Amino acid sequence: MRPVFLDVELSRNGALKALAALGPDGQEALAERAGEVPRVLQQAAGWGADLLVGHNLGEHDRPWLARYAPGHSLLRLPWIDTLVLSPLAFPERPYHRLVKEHRLVRESLPEPLADCRATRVVIEDELRVFTRMEPTLRELIRAALPSPGYAMVLGAPSTGVAAAWEAVKPSLAGRVCETALAEVGPGDGLALAYVVSWLRVPPGSRLPAWTRKRHPETERLVRTLRGRDCGSCEWCAAQSPEGWLKGMFGHAEFRPFPADADGGSLQRRIVAEGMADRPLYAVLPTGTGKSACFQIPAAARHRRTGDLTVVISPLQSLMKDQVDQLHARDPHATTVNGSLSMPERTRALEEVYDGWTSLVYISPEQLRNPGVRKALAARTIGAWVIDEAHCLTEWGHDFRADYMYVPRFARELAQDQGVPVPPFQCFTGTSQPAVTQAIRALLQQEVGQQLALYDGGSERTNLTFAVEEVPGPEKLPRVFELLRSEEHTSELQSHSDLVCRLLLEKK
Repeated sequence: MRPVFLDVELSRNGALKALAALGPDGQEALAERAGEVPRVLQQAAGWGADLLVGHNLGEHDRPWLARYAPGHSLLRLPWIDTLVLSPLAFPERPYHRLVKEHRLVRESLPEPLADCRATRVVIEDELRVFTRMEPTLRELIRAALPSPGYAMVLGAPSTGVAAAWEAVKPSLAGRVCETALAEVGPGDGLALAYVVSWLRVPPGSRLPAWTRKRHPETERLVRTLRGRDCGSCEWCAAQSPEGWLKGMFGHAEFRPFPADADGGSLQRRIVAEGMADRPLYAVLPTGTGKSACFQIPAAARHRRTGDLTVVISPLQSLMKDQVDQLHARDPHATTVNGSLSMPERTRALEEVYDGWTSLVYISPEQLRNPGVRKALAARTIGAWVIDEAHCLTEWGHDFRADYMYVPRFARELAQDQGVPVPPFQCFTGTSQPAVTQAIRALLQQEVGQQLALYDGGSERTNLTFAVEEVPGPEKLPRVFELLRSEEHTSELQSHSDLVCRLLLEKK
């Protein structure tokens, strides 16, 4: 095998910026003006190559070459695209050190010769992975890949996609719904290969966004195989609300009170609705496990389909406290807010982008940040959670105007991604009927969703009220003293530091 590596750099308006070729014996050629391209192509054609290789070659560089130099001899070479192979060889995070979505990772400004060298490193690593791959998966990949060039480097397929799919199915037992698995046919072979490769790695990865655009079947396959509950197989049994409650919080049962209309646990009902990705509006008094109602579905969503749950929350201290407590149960949760240092923020956004994050707490103002939007756009959003949902009306107009921007952002992002708006799931500890009605009407208007109402009431039997007269300068010290006194329950003591931080923020 004697490959020639090609890289084409275009400007935003489609004009050529540069073209580079790297030959099988280390030859190099570079064109930095359109007039130099014929010379570079002639040089490359004379290097005796028998294979054309590039990163995003199939969708970008090769079509450009076909328009610029139709019938050129390089177009007659078998070809392979290292971008196509990357999610198959490196489905786990971070795919490959030189690959980020459809681009090569660069340490400097665009330089096509450097990209050619990077592509050579990528293909060498990819081929090493394929030699160690399980035979049934390797055979499915061989059968699914579209160009004869792949057969040159991976070997020719010995069977078709349908037979290869049947051979790989047993390896998915316990990873997907067995009922759904029996129903899925071969369809788009490359989409199957991407999904099977992804299913075999631990949580913390995602299929790149470009696979959804080029192979929409990948999204449907993931949701078919993992997005429903057949009620009988091993996989679905492990995905029950009770299973997730036990795994995350160590409890065998949900809180019995408040009860739903049928007398069962309202908390359990809300978790089940959340896991089913249905829009909802939940009113749960403080101390009745409100946060678990969206944290459990978020972890389950990420495990099943790799989807991200976005939680809009009003206070930085509250976000940090929630994430700190949640990390022991779900290490994939994080927050992006203005209190983070630049390295912390960069790392958090990278983890969102790469697929590691299951749930991200952000303030509504962060949605106007281009970096946040880019990270969210790279993911499939499973649900938008509005914590302290009364902010959408009571505070949204006067105190936090950006709360009113959230539905619009979600709608526009979904339009850009070509998907329906993910379900909105709103939670609050208190909500007057007029507020509840206004928020449900707002989301019906903005995103076309009818939020089912689950009202646990506002009665707080766990709270008592007392008035104590204290001189002004002594108020804050007295509050701290009361919070840390032995008169209070252990639960309140565990939250006293958070309350103090909130008081200081208000101050």
